[in-house]
Amino acid sequence: MTGDDFIILAGKLATNADEASLRSAVSRAYYGAFHLALQFLDDIERPVPQNANAHVYVARQLQRSG
Repeated sequence: MTGDDFIILAGKLATNADEASLRSAVSRAYYGAFHLALQFLDDIERPVPQNANAHVYVARQLQRSG
């Protein structure tokens, strides 16, 4: 799945009013944004480490990007 696929799924889940669907929508939206950020960092030649710190690394790189 791509980042866009996750975000599209999040939108579909968010149309349901039950709590489980809304929680899942937030989770899928996060992973969609994460995958888009991974692709962006790869495109600008800042590869993300493939370990438990990947999410923190992505956030820091984006925060420091200006």
